[in-house]
Amino acid sequence: MTLKVLIVDDEPIICQGLIQTVPWRELGAEVVGEASDGEEAIELMESHEVDLVLSDVKMPLMDGLQLAEYISIHLPDVRMVLISGYDEFEYAKRAMRLGVKDYLLKPVDIDELMKLVSVTHEETMKKKKKDADEVLNHILSSAVLGHNLELDKLKLMSDRDVQYQLLGSELKDYFDVVVPLPEDEQHQFKIRWKNLVEKELNQNKVSSVSFFIDENRLIVCCEGNEDVQLDAAKYTQIVQHVEEKLGAECFLCASGSFSDPEKAGDHYKALINGMNAHPHINQKMFEADRVSERTMDKEFPEPVLTLVKQLKESDATGIHRITEKIFRFVEENKWSLEEVLSSLLEVEEELFAELDSARPTRLNPDLNLTIYNSYQGLRSLFEKNLMDYHSIKQNAACKGPNWLMKKAVTYIQDHYSSDLKAAEIANVINVSPNYFSQLIKQGTGKHFNDYLHEVRIGNAKILLKETPYRVFEIAEIVGYKDYKYFVQIFKKTTGCTPTHFRKIIAHTEISGSSLY
Repeated sequence: MTLKVLIVDDEPIICQGLIQTVPWRELGAEVVGEASDGEEAIELMESHEVDLVLSDVKMPLMDGLQLAEYISIHLPDVRMVLISGYDEFEYAKRAMRLGVKDYLLKPVDIDELMKLVSVTHEETMKKKKKDADEVLNHILSSAVLGHNLELDKLKLMSDRDVQYQLLGSELKDYFDVVVPLPEDEQHQFKIRWKNLVEKELNQNKVSSVSFFIDENRLIVCCEGNEDVQLDAAKYTQIVQHVEEKLGAECFLCASGSFSDPEKAGDHYKALINGMNAHPHINQKMFEADRVSERTMDKEFPEPVLTLVKQLKESDATGIHRITEKIFRFVEENKWSLEEVLSSLLEVEEELFAELDSARPTRLNPDLNLTIYNSYQGLRSLFEKNLMDYHSIKQNAACKGPNWLMKKAVTYIQDHYSSDLKAAEIANVINVSPNYFSQLIKQGTGKHFNDYLHEVRIGNAKILLKETPYRVFEIAEIVGYKDYKYFVQIFKKTTGCTPTHFRKIIAHTEISGSSLY
């Protein structure tokens, strides 16, 4: 940023002398105008941005002290330097009472003036940056939190023609690069990343503030103008520089530019949508407004139950092949990470339902998708869970037939009311139908159908005793669609009809005797 200087003196030769003698550009300064008195100086300050006023004391119409008084009241951020002679000490005392801190004696010592300009430049730039950062931080935090902007804070920049832009950045493979580090090193790594982004922007004359809204999501609010507005090529170069110095890959997503700070919230939403699309865009730098609409298929390449069956029957090679198919499909259809995670959890829920062991928690509904922010990250967790599944299942199989029998009996007791078939249970415990028939005979002493009748009739007896359901309703509840067949099986099993059984139960309860 350049220090804007206004020279005020009623003698043109002095104005020109100061303009031509002082190396303004080397001092980071620029003379934006010259005036012959205080009134003309005020007119110039109304149309030009001015940081420093160098003014003579004695001038016609409005002198230097009157100008100093106006500036102290109306333009307190403008720094005033008065130039006067040795015999005008009273002016100096009055100037100090008006808040003028800098006073140069005639003839002006150029070295002293240059030193004063350098100090003023440094102090003014620090204050401008602080004010700009305050505004940028307010715009950014309001957009992220969804709060209304405080207009009094925006007044700090109301006289400037600026453009704003929001940027979002994430590291690739954060779960491999940062998560394994000790906690203090993780913090240092992220601060270094943040500082590098801001430094690269600053070197391109773009002011910025940034903060993390999640573990691996850095949001930046930038301020620029037509002269320093960055394009996609420059942003790509910035990403490359950050990666080289950080030693990690990252991406950058940019919102559209906007001049009205109240539009920041809309641009922030568009930025987040753009960042969420990164897994299927896979570019170092892209613009949020150019993210295309997804053509998402709502289901995996095959129904969940089909995939579960395939995964049950697969070895390590088969697992790799199936997951390759799944993730190729979601990438082609541009699924979001949230959608992928939800579907993977559905598959795992079905897969692990048959095991006594709890499902691994690597994938869970609360998984931070800024850490595992790629298809590969989710795929890695999914494949580890699948390998755990087969390991658990293999260990269970080593326990022998008793464990399989327990699983089969539990499944029968949970599903006896459905149209249950031996082949279905064999599939659940992952054995052949013939082996299941042998297993159920060895474990219960009965054939499958006989054991199923025993379970159903046992539950029917409970319903006849404890509920007012009619007999045909109970038949349907326990899995018999044919009422007459139910009565036949019930009589064969208990020696009496369901109706007679209920009467016996009622009589025994009244008499207090036992049925058995």
